[in-house]
Amino acid sequence: MDPESGPSTAAESRNASWVLRLLLGAHTVGDVGDVLDAPPAPSGVLAGLEWDPLLELVRANGVLVRTADRLETLGIAVPDRFAEAVADERVRVRSTLELMSHVGRTCEARGIPYLFPKAFQDYPDFGDDVDLLVLRRSTRVDTAIVAGLPTVPVARDLGERFAGTATYRIRGCSSPLDVQHGRLGIVGEHDEFPRVLVQHARPIVVDGIAFAEPPPEDQLVLQGLQRVPGRLRIALSDVVFTISTLRRPTLDWDYVIVTARRYGALPGLGCYLGYVDQIHRDVFARPLLSDTVARALTLEGWGRIAFRDGGYRFPIVRANGRLYWGQLRHRIASGDWGGAGRLFLIPLVAGARAGRRLTGGTPPPAPRGAGPRRAAVGEGRTIHRSPRAPMNTDRILVLDGRTIEALACVRSLGRAGYWVAVGGKRRWPLASWSRYCHASYHYPEETLDGFASLRRWAQQHNVRVVLPLTEATTQLCNAERGEWEALGITLGCAPDAVLSRAFDKAETLRRAAACGVRIPPTRFPTSLAECREAAEALGYPCVVKPRFTSAWNGHGFLPDLGPTYAKDVAELEAAVRSRRQGEYWPIIQAFVPGKGKGVFTVCDHGRPIAWFAHERLRDVRPSGSGSSLRRSVALDPRLQTRAERLLAQMEWHGPAMVEFRDEGTGAPWLMEVNGRFWGSLQLSVAAGRDFPRIWTEILTGKPPDPPASYREGVILRWLWGDVKRLLYILAGRPAGYPGTYPTVAQGLRELFGRQPPGTKLEVWDPQDPWPAVGEWAEGAREVFIKALRSR
Repeated sequence: MDPESGPSTAAESRNASWVLRLLLGAHTVGDVGDVLDAPPAPSGVLAGLEWDPLLELVRANGVLVRTADRLETLGIAVPDRFAEAVADERVRVRSTLELMSHVGRTCEARGIPYLFPKAFQDYPDFGDDVDLLVLRRSTRVDTAIVAGLPTVPVARDLGERFAGTATYRIRGCSSPLDVQHGRLGIVGEHDEFPRVLVQHARPIVVDGIAFAEPPPEDQLVLQGLQRVPGRLRIALSDVVFTISTLRRPTLDWDYVIVTARRYGALPGLGCYLGYVDQIHRDVFARPLLSDTVARALTLEGWGRIAFRDGGYRFPIVRANGRLYWGQLRHRIASGDWGGAGRLFLIPLVAGARAGRRLTGGTPPPAPRGAGPRRAAVGEGRTIHRSPRAPMNTDRILVLDGRTIEALACVRSLGRAGYWVAVGGKRRWPLASWSRYCHASYHYPEETLDGFASLRRWAQQHNVRVVLPLTEATTQLCNAERGEWEALGITLGCAPDAVLSRAFDKAETLRRAAACGVRIPPTRFPTSLAECREAAEALGYPCVVKPRFTSAWNGHGFLPDLGPTYAKDVAELEAAVRSRRQGEYWPIIQAFVPGKGKGVFTVCDHGRPIAWFAHERLRDVRPSGSGSSLRRSVALDPRLQTRAERLLAQMEWHGPAMVEFRDEGTGAPWLMEVNGRFWGSLQLSVAAGRDFPRIWTEILTGKPPDPPASYREGVILRWLWGDVKRLLYILAGRPAGYPGTYPTVAQGLRELFGRQPPGTKLEVWDPQDPWPAVGEWAEGAREVFIKALRSR
């Protein structure tokens, strides 16, 4: 609510003005009496002053100790309760200084450039947390910084995640440590000025301890970057520091203005100082800034500021909107696409914070500067949550956390009472946003070395079962299966000999043909010449399909470009060369018509335990892929019989999706077997087929007892999948694709139009809302980066 929308409370405003005069203008008892419109009582305690509201005001605004010191200087006694609060605050400040001293010595010993940029602006008071700025961008440095300290990472909001900050609570110190890694701003949009702060830092001794702080000019520029953007109020401590700084006769205004302009802080500085100037005029009846300085800054047009609800409130929409669009125009005009990309994330952050307030603070709101941190490279994070279901003794690690099937597994197992952790290649994998994720591990590359580190982390966290969800992570786990099992960890995948029956598409098709399951006309060439012969025999257009989704060569994975279509020899040769995986030549198939249909199951050594079926209402990729809109349907006996026959022949163990193309008449065509959990896994769970739980029970030796049936007609929509579908439509029909392709108008109707009755969103869950925010945040970032790379 903007301050113009209602008058500020008179008593609050009067007390705030009194504190400012006390700290910035009162030199005698008479001055204080003038402020209160009442002389001091003979006892030395001010008459007519309500001490409890004053205590609440100065404590919430970071000026408690200075207020007490100033009153003592003027010979004014404070009540016992006020004095006790001051004593407690001095203890907190001292413990905070000791923490900073320890961290500073550690950084110096490890050669880590660092600075506490704002720590001493309020001394002898102190902020709610300790901001530590280090120039290294990676959170790997934190391990060294907090060495020897009893730390616990705490929950973070969306903006802090994007900004790359990491916050720790330290046992024995009530001030959290907030580590900023080479960036400042709501989403880390300011990445140059931090180096200036560190380079210009000068020594200072506080309470007998040596530190460093930026010069006042740099601290003013820093306020231009931070005091208004993303804030809801300005505290008295901010006003006191700023007015005291601006009153210095030696302040180098030329440097301030030039530096603020260079690093994009000038509009924010003008806005903030405009508000402070208003406050100064109201309290002291004179301007704070000279005409020369005022002309160099844009002080007007930001709206009125007034003290209300415990702080100085300003028109947040007007001020932040004007600053945001100005920053965005500046970044784009200067070609700073990286900075502009980060600014595009700010509306997501604002929406997430508003949503957190509307939903009552889920996840629970933390003190200023606190929140869970992202997992660093080769490092895990632990998130302490209280699950609602009784906890199982088994601990599960779900890999490939970026996928929607990983989110389905985490939610399913978390609600079943399992302790669940998430591993992933991204810093903020989708599944780690879930309330049911207790810990996460970031492996930046899918390599054997990376998975050896993952294995050690899993052992340290007493993980019993690991669920790899993609072919790549499954193969990496299986490559050192013995090492996992030697630690008592069960892998949620079949051995390599069984896996190859599904992962090698050629072997799958051969086994299907051998047991009487119909396959499209297919050739398995071993040379380019045989590829040409196969295409001539099958006819153009034909399908060129890599043998493996993830082909492992013993050192890494070969590229997989997915299937494509070739309408002539030239396209065929190009497709074959790009899709050859070492010694493995792609498969050549004839295009077969029909609708994609799948049946799903989990097998226990060739025996299906439960079945499920759905129909695709929309595919993400219109030429064929996973679906964005799907509906649970009754099992088609024609599909189930053939799938069961093939899985028994394969002696399959684990989850499987058997995919067909079916025209509704004649035998269906087998397309492939996905020997892992599938993208539409949440639909089966929502319909009553809880496959993650069934598979985990098999792995942990519990007899699965699934319901005899599931609900038909359940419709789930993967909204981000529909967004991606529209992007595929905008990109145009793939070369050589012979099927029908939707128009842009159709794609827009699908995305924004009415959906089938009863449709629910797949990722959104009011009991677990944060994955929906995380998916859009990461998805928008991914799309923006791809757009920049295509320029």
